[in-house]
Amino acid sequence: MISVAPRRRVAGWVVAVAVTMAALPLFAQDFYEQQLRAGKEDRAAGKLVEASDELRIAAFGFLDRPVLLSEALAHLALVQNALGYPTFGQTIDRFLDVERRFASWLPSATDAQTRAAFETLLLSTQRRDDLSTIPSLARLTRTEAQKVADLPVAQRAAAYEEGARKHSHDVEWPVAAATDAASRGLDDDAIRWSRRALKIDGESDAARAILVHVLTRRSECKEALRFRDSRATFSSLTRMYPAISWCVSRTRSDGAMRRLSPRSCRSRSNSGTTSHVRCSRSACLRNRLLRPR
Repeated sequence: MISVAPRRRVAGWVVAVAVTMAALPLFAQDFYEQQLRAGKEDRAAGKLVEASDELRIAAFGFLDRPVLLSEALAHLALVQNALGYPTFGQTIDRFLDVERRFASWLPSATDAQTRAAFETLLLSTQRRDDLSTIPSLARLTRTEAQKVADLPVAQRAAAYEEGARKHSHDVEWPVAAATDAASRGLDDDAIRWSRRALKIDGESDAARAILVHVLTRRSECKEALRFRDSRATFSSLTRMYPAISWCVSRTRSDGAMRRLSPRSCRSRSNSGTTSHVRCSRSACLRNRLLRPR
């Protein structure tokens, strides 16, 4: 009779090996998390050299855990910058690459002091235009006027008024107030703030776009069409075009159509039917507005 004891021992070894292999990733994760904690503690204690080594190891182990990777890289960049290591620029580049792919820089993932210090470092070393293209970092490039939109609704009107009073020559404040009002359907406020912005800067594309949008929403097409004049730039035309196009289709005034249409459109449309005239002029208007100057 063949003993089954060896078979049982082999089965036990197989099970033990399987459990060990399954546990190895957990041990590895715990190791890298320990390195991150140690790096943060040493940084707080002023042991920057030790912190640099620990945070570098931690970042290496978080390649598949972007939230922890962003946190480790932020701490590492601060440590390297404090030590005067030129490699801190490479660490920031790596951080930005992670953010472009995962947007993992979360408010809850890092303490407020570290977060503020690192974001200050970003603003001092990176172009604002580059940061504005990364969703998780775009808020860093917002102006004080734009940040008012984060306040409770009941506090915004007073904040916009105060900001516009203090910065009476800055078009950014009335434009931000008009944008906020338009997004909440407060048409009267949006119109008032847009006009206020245009008094400061008569060629503000943003103010014109908001004003045309709101006037069109109120079916005040004759008033909206006034804001397509010789001073309008190509960028403002392309932003306002959908609203202007809709107003043109609603406005029966041939004079308004002639003002908006190039001569070629008028001459070609004279030989067509009424429906053909409108279609031809609409097509010409679109081509004119969208053609680069």
